[in-house]
This record gives sequence, C-alpha cells and structure tokens, in this order.
Amino acid sequence: VLTDIESKQRFGFCRLTSGGKICLCILSYLPWFEVYYKLLNTLADYLAKELENDLNETLKSLYSHPVPKANTPVSLSVHSYFIAPDVTGLPTIPE
Repeated sequence: VLTDIESKQRFGFCRLTSGGKICLCILSYLPWFEVYYKLLNTLADYLAKELENDLNETLKSLYSHPVPKANTPVSLSVHSYFIAPDVTGLPTIPE
C-alpha cells in the first residue's frame, strides 16, 4: 500500500511470470484484490503461451473501460471477465 501526501492509499498488485523474467504490476486506488489477482494471472498466462494479441486486446479493453458499478459483470475480452466489487464495503484479500 502506498500513501500519497493527501493520505490517499494506492494498492499495488504484482505477479512474476513463469520463469521469473517478467513482473506484471497494477497500481490502483481501488482495493479490488481478487479482480487484480485474476487479471494478473490471465495476463501471465497470455505471456507464457505467447498470446500477444490476446494480451494487448485485454489491456486495451481495460484501459478504455470506465470504473464499473458495484456487483456488475465486466467483460474485457473473450477470455477475461470479472464482477466489480462493492466499493462501499471493506476490502477482502482472497485466500
């Protein structure tokens, strides 16, 4: 967790790809632990399988997508989707 000068917290999520040559990281003000872990796993799988087009498509879709409302499904690509967490509740870390 990073805290800026205005006391806003930013959460960091990282994952090494298999072989440990690439580290994927996401920084966000949203404490969406489960969503980001799932996304990082999906991106790491794309890299491991050399699916560069799927990787780029997912990242482009994520970048252009607005922050979804709570508990709504979000589809980033054919292979990647998530349910937006409720930002009014306490964050939980997946097991």
